[in-house]
Amino acid sequence: MMPSQEPGVTSEKDFETFKETFEGYKTLFGLNDYTTAFQHVDLLDSAAAIQPDVDARFAAVALCKEFPQQMAGEHHIEDWARHEAIHLLLADFTAVLQDPASTDELKARLEESLVIKLEYILENYH
Repeated sequence: MMPSQEPGVTSEKDFETFKETFEGYKTLFGLNDYTTAFQHVDLLDSAAAIQPDVDARFAAVALCKEFPQQMAGEHHIEDWARHEAIHLLLADFTAVLQDPASTDELKARLEESLVIKLEYILENYH
């Protein structure tokens, strides 16, 4: 049987869970220097999205109002929040890699910073 193409709906409770989960990962990842604004909106072809501004240390994070049923799972809201938080974890590194003016020294320092954060996460996440 083919999966239903009808969308699922995220509730206000789901949105609150999404925000709390994202903020928990943001703390775990040591990203509390970012201010976060959340939206519960219609998204095209995605369950959640993030638009980080690394210079302003700001991230706009959105959760979809509707999603295809095949995206549903027992903990999908938490999975989506974690996924977007990982994008934020990588935002500085991605910005430097995309900047043609970035030096190899800066890239190496940023990579080392990311490795240290990942070490901390792995040591402290149980």
